[in-house]
Amino acid sequence: MAVIGAAEFYMSCLRLQSKLEMEEKDITGFIQHIKPHSKPKDCRLTVYEVTARWNCVAKENIISNVSCSVKAGDLLAIVGLVGSGKTSFLNVILGELPSHVGRVFVQGKISYASQEPWVFSGTVRENVVFCQPFNEKKYLEVIKVCALEQDLKELPNGDFSLVGEHGTALSGGQKARVNLARAIYNDADIYLLDDPLSAVDTRVGRHIFDKCIMKYLRHKVRILVTHQVQYLKEASKILVLKEGHVHAYGAYTQLVNGGIDIGSLVKEMENTSVLSEEGVVKSEQDNNIESQKITASHAEQKQNFTAPLTNGVPHEGSKQIGCSNKEIKYDEEDRLSGSVNAASFTKYFKAGLGWPFLIFFLPMNSIVLIMTLGSDYFLSYWTNKEQLIAESMMNMSESNTIEETNSSFIDVTPSDDLLDRTLNIYIYSGLVIGMFVGVFLRSFFFFWACILSSRGLHKNTLWAVIRCPMKYFDFRPAGQILNRFSKDLSVVDEKLPKELLDSLNIVLSVVGLLALVASTNLWLLVPAVLFMVFLVALRCIYLPILCDLKRIESIARSPVLTHLSVSLQGLITVRAFESQDFFMNQFDELQNFHTSVWFILSALKRGFVFSLDTISAIYICFVSLSFMGSQNTLVGNLGLAISSALSLSGMLFWGVYQTTEVQNQLISVERLLEYCDLEPEAPWEIEGKTPNTEWPEHGIISYEDVSLQYSEYEAPVLKNLTFCIKGSEKVGIVGRTGAGKSSLVSSLFRLTEPSGNIRIDSLNVKELGLRDVRGHLSIIPQDPVLFSVSVRINLDPYNQISDEKLWTVLEEVQMKNIVHQMNGGLDACLAEGGTNLSVGQRQLLCLARAILKHSKILVLDEASANIDLRTDELIQELIRTKFHDCTVLTIAHRLQTIIDSDRVMVLQAGHLKEFDEPHILLQNKNSLFFNMVQQMGQNTSHQLQQIAEYAYLQKRTSMGKLKDESH
Repeated sequence: MAVIGAAEFYMSCLRLQSKLEMEEKDITGFIQHIKPHSKPKDCRLTVYEVTARWNCVAKENIISNVSCSVKAGDLLAIVGLVGSGKTSFLNVILGELPSHVGRVFVQGKISYASQEPWVFSGTVRENVVFCQPFNEKKYLEVIKVCALEQDLKELPNGDFSLVGEHGTALSGGQKARVNLARAIYNDADIYLLDDPLSAVDTRVGRHIFDKCIMKYLRHKVRILVTHQVQYLKEASKILVLKEGHVHAYGAYTQLVNGGIDIGSLVKEMENTSVLSEEGVVKSEQDNNIESQKITASHAEQKQNFTAPLTNGVPHEGSKQIGCSNKEIKYDEEDRLSGSVNAASFTKYFKAGLGWPFLIFFLPMNSIVLIMTLGSDYFLSYWTNKEQLIAESMMNMSESNTIEETNSSFIDVTPSDDLLDRTLNIYIYSGLVIGMFVGVFLRSFFFFWACILSSRGLHKNTLWAVIRCPMKYFDFRPAGQILNRFSKDLSVVDEKLPKELLDSLNIVLSVVGLLALVASTNLWLLVPAVLFMVFLVALRCIYLPILCDLKRIESIARSPVLTHLSVSLQGLITVRAFESQDFFMNQFDELQNFHTSVWFILSALKRGFVFSLDTISAIYICFVSLSFMGSQNTLVGNLGLAISSALSLSGMLFWGVYQTTEVQNQLISVERLLEYCDLEPEAPWEIEGKTPNTEWPEHGIISYEDVSLQYSEYEAPVLKNLTFCIKGSEKVGIVGRTGAGKSSLVSSLFRLTEPSGNIRIDSLNVKELGLRDVRGHLSIIPQDPVLFSVSVRINLDPYNQISDEKLWTVLEEVQMKNIVHQMNGGLDACLAEGGTNLSVGQRQLLCLARAILKHSKILVLDEASANIDLRTDELIQELIRTKFHDCTVLTIAHRLQTIIDSDRVMVLQAGHLKEFDEPHILLQNKNSLFFNMVQQMGQNTSHQLQQIAEYAYLQKRTSMGKLKDESH
């Protein structure tokens, strides 16, 4: 045990050393902070011939020889295609991406809004105020300019509503605006905005640009990364990046009049993509800096890390924005009390071999015990016999007759000296060897059974978590789940088997030792029984307290993991706001709470051990003193009695301690079993309800009075929707942020169970298993999802598609060259979440996956939100050609994406307001869709109307030809 402990200590030191020796962030070499003068107009940001790469080993530069200068009151717009280096340029300014050549001069305080919104588990207000003193007047103004007023009125508790883990209670647009509001609320001189208009509709986008960026920040240094070229005319300067190089730099009129890159880029977008003021293209995160940092497992108060990240936010007297219904709280971890029940032990073994294990193990353990005690008994027998033989040889000279000598074990006669000592050696050696072989086989079988139990428990727990409804994760910090799959599973894997084997062995060994003690002196059973009673009583006193403390310690660890995960996910934002000290103090507070519980638990264990030692010492003294008045006791019997008493004392002491530890470790089993009993989603498969392999054959989707509510505390997000989508029809779904577009997708995939009926090709999806429903649909989500496996497995998880077809599809989505340059090609492993690719590139891989699956129904949830307009055209063309015979639902803010759809669905506050062909909707000047198009400006709206009319006439012409052919 000492050797194992030393080895673990050595490995832990090596792991800590590797982290402590990691290269630290050093910006002193290329970033120079200059203290501005008293006047805000003196603030400035200058980038001089900067060249940067991720590390010294990397061959290619991410940013190459980029220079620019922005003074107070200026707006620098940065544009470029996917992978051009826009986000990386901001990372250079923030010091996250080291520059090997050039300098950055920062004259003022920086505030930053990241491209992918970072929202932690707190209220909306806590996310906006974020470590800053609360100023109600400024706060209300920021909420207004960031277009959050209406959204907060619709939330259950206004700005005191909890946003959930990763902002799950908010839509994508709401998360983006909360993220922007945090940056705006921060008093700074320089604002770095990484495409903050990405997920908002036309009206909101124009509002944010005019009221927030152009008006509220008019005296600040502003750097805006965007794809939305319609705003470039109002920028002071424009920086066009291409593959990390400066493609063009200057004022809009200067570049357009010069007829160079930016002018041609704008003309191309105006002519081919119909310039949109609501373009919701997110600029890609060219190389996510977070992937270069340490990743950790995934907030609640103490136990749930919902500690306010604000200074001076009043809980009373401050004005609350929005309605105030029943308060929503994060789910706290359940904590049982008292000792662990026997059911946990039974379920632990049932997860592995079950009862066959006990049927085989108990007889094997009994045989090992018999051999162990038999070797001790035979050694005593042999010792006594040798003593008697020696005495008989001494008496031989005085008498020819050897007197009988009584022994509590044997009767020895003069003929005993004829026994062959060699035979005794063989017998004893055989018993010892048999004991070692038995111990090895018993231990091997036991640990093998425990591994199977641990594996089965992990499988059951993982499956139970995967099968949980989505609402389970909305307000449950990831640290709780990670805690059970890390620490608790580690205990079940490593500690529990060893201590459980010790406990089972000790229970059987104590019975044998009591028999040996009784064989030497029957009266020794009395103190032995009293000894056992005292130990058991002591265990009953300590055990409930130890178990409760162990549960508290396990629960106290979850917020530490959650806080660490949240901090690392938003590490760039935390550094940009210079909030490292605050987050470290929060971590120290949570860690101190966990350490204090752990210390009390350890101290209580030490007290328990001391009490056991004291009782054991008293028992040994009593056994030793019991032989003082005996004159006829044989040496072997005396040695056997004392050694047995010592062994019994040690066994009972260790047994009581180990059974207590087993109870403590079974708490980890108990916590895992809690997850095994989580309420699952609807059945994965329903026997007798499996559709045929060709389903859906037509792709007809019918909604009948469908409503959707995420929780009992919230208002419905979909309200009595009734419509029918024809087979192979291309339907665009539009509406302002929070209208219910993504919720419509959730209802179709049954991520949240709706009321009413949803039918696909006349089959009610509620009557089918979830596997059958989801397995026959495809989706390209708003947030691209990739796994930390090879590109091949991400595209073809079941390995059913040839390499040739994979490369063909990658070429179609313009990802072939990027994958080919990776080390390993199709077998190249992606970083966690695919962060070694830009967001736009991840989205293209998701599109490739959908093309390969080729389901009859495809849902695009802002599939083009992370790519430039030129690439969006490519995607739309691929969808038209690859999914021409499929039903396609396209959720979009960018109207040119869906203007040529067969029909357009307009949602507002969960209601279906309009559903018809785009051209027909545009004929009604009172329609919501018409107003949305008109908000895009006269020229753009006219072009959109022309496209809608052309698509309408084309469709009618095609239908006419089909009728003529049929006749």
